[in-house]
Amino acid sequence: MSEPVSTLVAALPADAPVSHLKRARDLMLRAEATETSIERHPDRCGTRGWFASAADATRAALELLSPPPDLAGDPPRFRVLVDTAAAPGSGRPDRLTPLLARTDAGQILVTAATAIVAGATLPPGAQLYYHGRWRPAADGPPEQLYELRPPNDDAEAEADNLHWARRALAGPRPAPTPASARALAALRDGWRQVLSGELVTHVLTAATPSIPGNVSAELALRLHTEGARILYGRWEREPQDEFQALREALGVYLGGRTAEALRTEIDGRVDHISRLLPEVVPRLGLPPRPPMEVERTESFEAIEAWLDAMARQRPTLIVLHDLPPADLLSARLLGHLRLTCRRSRIMLVVTTTSRAPAPALDELLDQAGPGEDANLRHHRLD
Repeated sequence: MSEPVSTLVAALPADAPVSHLKRARDLMLRAEATETSIERHPDRCGTRGWFASAADATRAALELLSPPPDLAGDPPRFRVLVDTAAAPGSGRPDRLTPLLARTDAGQILVTAATAIVAGATLPPGAQLYYHGRWRPAADGPPEQLYELRPPNDDAEAEADNLHWARRALAGPRPAPTPASARALAALRDGWRQVLSGELVTHVLTAATPSIPGNVSAELALRLHTEGARILYGRWEREPQDEFQALREALGVYLGGRTAEALRTEIDGRVDHISRLLPEVVPRLGLPPRPPMEVERTESFEAIEAWLDAMARQRPTLIVLHDLPPADLLSARLLGHLRLTCRRSRIMLVVTTTSRAPAPALDELLDQAGPGEDANLRHHRLD
């Protein structure tokens, strides 16, 4: 089997000057394109390049939308597509040309395979946004499509933390069940509560972890396009660390923030937060310090204050995947956050098994008191 190749198509109106096409071709060659071509058709013209690396192809795509300052006249507004698939000449039909009709001038669309491979290599500030589905072949399954947006000088450069969601939805998978569709609709409705300033918790259960994982992935991709911050973590079966999923989610966020921004958010709670997240100390540029003996509830309260500070900046979805059936400590922390952050713009989505016995699930669901059903929902997906 041949190695996958990334194909970049940059299209302009049919009457565009050839100088724009040659400049695009030269840019692709500088970005390590192995082959290029200039194409003219009755309704359009363009440049096509083939790359051994999806990262090189997406880098070239971003540069196409950032013309050099010495370019005379109005800069060209390319329609840009990037796909990663089998090498040309292998009998695979042209996947990209039909997709040009969905691409606006000045827009980059990339296929799911490209987003998965190149997503982690994008320059700071560049973002991938879910752009719905498309069907490359009339008799084939639909695939996810993403819009790649260049860095914006006015926007905060924050990693999107969505690689897990793109992988979850890529490739063949079963059609959504009615229960999954209802749960996704309920989660979208719940987001309106979050935007009004109210924390909500949704628990997704199924015998197979991939089923709630797919629902939470679809939700995360959709909410990201609406401006939500996405935090994600999962519990690994072996080894199993205390509060593992939340620590992973906060750790990714920690790595994408400046020390100055973190100092403002944490505001003197370093010792309490470092009990659950030790890496916060070096991230703030502080010298190593001996562990401080603090009450667990004080650490919980410090995490709660930090999450509240995040949510004041931007509504936040926290997806915590595969809660172990016996992890009562994590269930109690989640219950604490649900109650103390109830006026924060946060949605907690927790996935876990539906197989009994599941004391952690029972603990989480039993924390709801009278009249709190609107803030804690349990969705059974099988």
